[in-house]
Amino acid sequence: MFGFIIGLASLFGLVYVLRGGHRGHFGGGCGHRSHHHHRRGGWRKGGRWLRGLFERLDTTPGQEKVIREAIGDVMDEAKSARRAFPDVRSNLGAAFASTSLDEAAVENAMAPADEGLARLRVAMSEALRRIHEALDDEQRQRLARWLSRGDHGPLPFGPYR
Repeated sequence: MFGFIIGLASLFGLVYVLRGGHRGHFGGGCGHRSHHHHRRGGWRKGGRWLRGLFERLDTTPGQEKVIREAIGDVMDEAKSARRAFPDVRSNLGAAFASTSLDEAAVENAMAPADEGLARLRVAMSEALRRIHEALDDEQRQRLARWLSRGDHGPLPFGPYR
C-alpha cells in the first residue's frame, strides 16, 4: 500500500509539471508572482515546452497533432482520476477513525483510486503507442534519450543545457 501512495504522489507530480506548475521556481519563472500568462500556452495550445519538444524532434504538423491528442487524452484521464481522490481521502479517514483498522474498509476506500490509476495506465500506454507510431526512427531515438534522462530537468533544451 505504501508503494501505491508513492506512485500516486508521483502521478500528481507529473500532472503538476505537465500543466506548467513547475514555472516560477529556480529559473523557470519570469520573476513575479503572476502565473496567469503561463496557463494560456499550456500543452493543449502547444505551450513553450511542447513547441520546444517539437523543434527538438523536428516534427511535422501531422506528428504534432498526434502528439497533442495523445497527451490530451492522458491529461484528461488524469483529471478524471483525480476527481475520485476527495472521496478516497474521506473514506480512508473514516476507516482510520475506527477503533481497529478494517482492512476491507481500506481496500474499499482505495478502489476508486485503483480504478482511476488503471484507466490512466491504459491511456498512457495507448498514448505512447500512438506517439511511437507517429515518429520516425531518429525522432524516437531522440525522445527515448530524453525520457531515459529524467533527472535533467523538464526538457533537453533551454538556457541551462
